[in-house]
Amino acid sequence: MLLASCMAGLAFKNTMVGLTHALSHPVGAYFHIGHGLACALYLPAVMEFNAPVCAKKLALIADAAGVDVRGLSAERAASEAVHTVRRLFATVSLPKTFSEMGIEFKLQPKMVEDAFAQPPAKNNPRPADRDQIRTLFTLPEIIG
Repeated sequence: MLLASCMAGLAFKNTMVGLTHALSHPVGAYFHIGHGLACALYLPAVMEFNAPVCAKKLALIADAAGVDVRGLSAERAASEAVHTVRRLFATVSLPKTFSEMGIEFKLQPKMVEDAFAQPPAKNNPRPADRDQIRTLFTLPEIIG
């Protein structure tokens, strides 16, 4: 885990992180869940949010995960990447919702401001406004 953590840190230093991390910081602070788990909760939704502007990059994830993307449009391959990530999380038994963790999620208005103001939100491939961040925070498939 130490080696994996170090490698991730090196990657983040070179590529930066995006909206998934911006969302996970307030979630961790308000609901006391680990940063990695908070990121996992929001990663597929943020991948879908970003797909309109980076479908080709998301398609690379599907390909790297062993999905046959030959003949698929970039958009369809990006969708396969999202499904692949969701299947991976299910395989390793990550909770998919706050309710699965016994957390009653209630969006605090400051959470939106906290996420919006974070540098990772500014690094995201697709800029998100406050309303889009609010929507991502409260997606039914994440709240449970």
